Amino acid sequence: MIDFHTHVLPEIDDGSRSSEESYAILKQQKAAGTKTIVASSHFYPDKDLETFVQQRSEALSKIQEYGQELGIEIRTAAEVLLSVDTWKLEGLEQLAIEGTHYILLEMPYSHWSEWVYTSVAKIKESTGLIPIIAHVERYDTVMENPNCLQPFLDMGCIIQVNTVSLHKQSTRRKLTCKLVKHGFAHVLGSDVHRAKVFNSVAGGYETLEQQVGKEEVSKMQAIGESILADQMVSLPKPKPFKKILGRWY
Repeated sequence: MIDFHTHVLPEIDDGSRSSEESYAILKQQKAAGTKTIVASSHFYPDKDLETFVQQRSEALSKIQEYGQELGIEIRTAAEVLLSVDTWKLEGLEQLAIEGTHYILLEMPYSHWSEWVYTSVAKIKESTGLIPIIAHVERYDTVMENPNCLQPFLDMGCIIQVNTVSLHKQSTRRKLTCKLVKHGFAHVLGSDVHRAKVFNSVAGGYETLEQQVGKEEVSKMQAIGESILADQMVSLPKPKPFKKILGRWY
């Protein structure tokens, strides 16, 4: 089991506040059957990249032994908040998921203008990195029209959704399941920040299996394994959404 989005590294962003809390999160991951977690601490455009990489390394060193003790692989990465000039950052590849050419990008929460798609395209074209678009079900733009993700799919981007969105009956849970069913979502992440609020990837897959079927879950898990192996991913052909009586189907 792979968790593609976590804030487990201590004292580096708004996630874990201490090594002890990170250990508690890792134990929860172990109990849930997670084998690999992507430590995707926030990276913002106003941060110095090299300073961030150094801080990330120091944070990892505080909990690496816990991962080894529990048999959990920790892959360093970052959740990179997209800006117009993200593609120009020297050393951007250092923020990709360790050992791969895949990079987790957080979109703006305001309405997406054309620059969003242009910036993502430039990252892919100029660096060779493959964007993973983080927790898409959380953005207003996606909730208003999920077809706004189509340009990312056309570029070959990977789409990530959060397990917390599948935790209970809600509009967001319905949207997340529809995204998976339509081939608009490919990998799961817990986006865990604190030990007291943890929703496992295993629990997310269990919900998805009930809602969209075992075959879709198997596809997602295979895509996840390919990403960690730094392989090119064959994505399912997406099925565009249709709006009927004010609802997306």
